[in-house]
Amino acid sequence: MQVNYLIDEACATSKGANAVVSYHHHFLEYYGLGEKKLILHADNCSGQNKNNIMIGYLLWRCATGRNEEIEMNFLIAGHTKFPCNLHFGYLKKKTRRTKLSSLGDIEQAVNTSAKGNMCPLVGKQDGTVVVPVYDWQTSWKSKR
Repeated sequence: MQVNYLIDEACATSKGANAVVSYHHHFLEYYGLGEKKLILHADNCSGQNKNNIMIGYLLWRCATGRNEEIEMNFLIAGHTKFPCNLHFGYLKKKTRRTKLSSLGDIEQAVNTSAKGNMCPLVGKQDGTVVVPVYDWQTSWKSKR
């Protein structure tokens, strides 16, 4: 299964660390299976995956008993091909040959692009936020 978060511009969320950590949190809380050991694979994007906010979040998951152990693996720089790219390929192929004129159209295209693709909306076209972005950065700063 690959979960592709669909973000409408009306939700006014950023692509920074708070958003990335919030989507990780949402995924683990809603799609997780109660794993005690969590193994993550990420690209080498320092702005999203290798920063104090993400590391603080992963430590928090262990400290609060959500996970007992977390292992985070990074791909070698320049080698960014890994299994999720296959699902992105299906998604791109489907959206290229489909007329898309609304957020609902995009959601349907993603959900039908491959058996393993699913697409929760982060927010709706009217600006309603479905998956909140928390201020993890401020939270970690206040605990130092």
